[in-house]
Amino acid sequence: MESTEDFVAIVSSRSCGKSWIAMLCALTDMMQGKNVIYCSQTDGAFYKGPWKHLQDFLVKFNLRDRWKWNSTYKTGTLSLGNGIESKMYMGSYTSDCDEVRGATEISALYLDEFVLSKPSVLGALTPCMRGHDNYGNSIDRIKIRAVSTPNMESLWQVMLVEHEKYGIKLLRARLADMPEHMVPQSVKDGIAASIFSADLRRQEVDGEIIMAQDATALISLREFPTEVPYFSDDRVYGGLDMAHGGQRDSHCFGAIKGNRLVAFHQFGVCDSLEVARWIRNFNKKYKMTSLNMDIAWSEAVFEQLRYEVPCRQVSFAEKAPTEQEQRQYGNIRASGFFKLCQMHREGLCVDVEPNEFIDEDIVAEYKREITNMHFTIANDGRLLIEKKDLIRERLHRSPDPADALMLAALDRILRIDPKFKANTVASVSAEEEAEIMEDV
Repeated sequence: MESTEDFVAIVSSRSCGKSWIAMLCALTDMMQGKNVIYCSQTDGAFYKGPWKHLQDFLVKFNLRDRWKWNSTYKTGTLSLGNGIESKMYMGSYTSDCDEVRGATEISALYLDEFVLSKPSVLGALTPCMRGHDNYGNSIDRIKIRAVSTPNMESLWQVMLVEHEKYGIKLLRARLADMPEHMVPQSVKDGIAASIFSADLRRQEVDGEIIMAQDATALISLREFPTEVPYFSDDRVYGGLDMAHGGQRDSHCFGAIKGNRLVAFHQFGVCDSLEVARWIRNFNKKYKMTSLNMDIAWSEAVFEQLRYEVPCRQVSFAEKAPTEQEQRQYGNIRASGFFKLCQMHREGLCVDVEPNEFIDEDIVAEYKREITNMHFTIANDGRLLIEKKDLIRERLHRSPDPADALMLAALDRILRIDPKFKANTVASVSAEEEAEIMEDV
C-alpha cells in the first residue's frame, strides 16, 4: 500500500493469503475515495475467493450498510457520506476484461492470479486510469497491484524473472515467512497441484519463479513405444477434427484399434462430402465402434454419417466425462489429451507402416505437435491444456492431427496390459509428503 512504485507484484505459494491482501488493499483504496478495478481469472474464481474476503471486511469495518452490489454490471458501490461514492469494477481474464473497458476515473488496478492473464490486459485497462478520484484529486500515475502463484507456462514468467527490467517491484512470500497455522494447507494444496515434477513442486509449494517449460510438457518422445504390444480391446475408435478453411488449419481423421494406429489422414482442400465419403470407405473395412467429431465446423459431416456410424459431436470446453475426471481436469480437452498420452505410455504405437488410410508424414507431425503441448494449473487445482492460439504460434500451424487422435481416444478404456510395463510419472508418495512437511 505504501509503495511508490507503479507496479507491485506479490508472488508466493498457494493458499497463503494473496487474494486476501489484494482485496483488503482494494477496499482500503475505496475507503479513501478511489475507484478500483479488480480482475480475476473467471467470475467463479472471483466469487469463490476475493468476494468472500470482501464480505468479511465489510462486516469487520462496519461497512455493510454502505455497500451495494450490482450483479448485472459486476460493479460495487461504497458510500462514503456527503454524496461521495467509490466504485469497484470486476473483470475477468476469460473475457479479456471487456466488462470494464471504457471505465474512467480509476485510481488503482488489482490483478488476482495475474499470471493467468495475457500481458496485453495492461494495454486494455491502463487507459481507464485517468481523470480524478472522488475527492477531486488528479490521477497522475498508474497504480497496479498484482498477486499470484508463479506459473512457468505463463508469458508473465519472463517479466517476473527480469522484473527490474520491466519496472515491477517484486514482493516474495515463502513458506518460511508464513504464519504457522497456514503452512499445512499451503503445502497440501501445492502438493495436490504439482504431482508431475519436482519443478512444479518448487513452483506451487515454495513459490519459486522458474522457467522450465519442459516440466509442463504432456509427453516426451522417449515415452512413445516403438513396437505394438498386445491389447485385447480390438474395437475401432475414430476422431475427426474439421477446419474452417484457414491457411493453418486442415481437416484431419485418426483412428485406433487396440494399441495400433489404423488411420491417420489429413485432407487437403475439400468439402464435407469428400470427407464423409473417405470416412465411409474406412468404416466399410474397420466398422468403427464410435466416431467423435469436434463440434466446430463438423455439422455437415455429422448429418451425413450419423445414421451409418455411431458418432457424436464434442465441444472441447465441455466437462470431462466422469466425476473423477471433472475433479482433476478443467474440461474434456484436458481429460482427452492426458488420456491419450497415458495410452502411449501403456503401448499405443503410432510408428506403423503407411497404407491407404495412413499418410506418410502425418505421424511425425503428430509427434511434434503433442510433444510441444503443455498443461497449466487452474486456480482450483484442475489441469488444463494451454490455449490453442499459443500452440499455433509455436508450431506455425494448428495441431489438427493431435486433436483428431485425442477425439479418437476419448471413448477407449484405459487398461495397462500386464505384458507391457508402462512408463508413467510417479505421484507424490506419503513418505515424500511427510518429508516435505518435515522440511517446512
